[in-house]
Amino acid sequence: MKVITSLESLLDEGVIKDEKIAFDIVEELAEKEYSNAQNRLGYCYEKGIGTDANIMKALELYIKSAERGSANAVENYESLLYQFSEKLKMFKRCSNL
Repeated sequence: MKVITSLESLLDEGVIKDEKIAFDIVEELAEKEYSNAQNRLGYCYEKGIGTDANIMKALELYIKSAERGSANAVENYESLLYQFSEKLKMFKRCSNL
């Protein structure tokens, strides 16, 4: 768990500047089932940090992380679904014009 905390500190404080390197490190930890890394990797996919944006992959990772007990992953998942629902409402309004 200390590795995850330290990595998050490095990312948050900007010590690791290369987004692709940060992505690769987080991806490796996520594959080892660390819930914090799964949540952060989901965020990378959601925002396209160090990789192409992939909302479905982000949702999948948020679910995995939440199943391992991450409250942050639950919040990220709910936020992303809310954003989608709002965009869908807007799309429906525009298509009815």
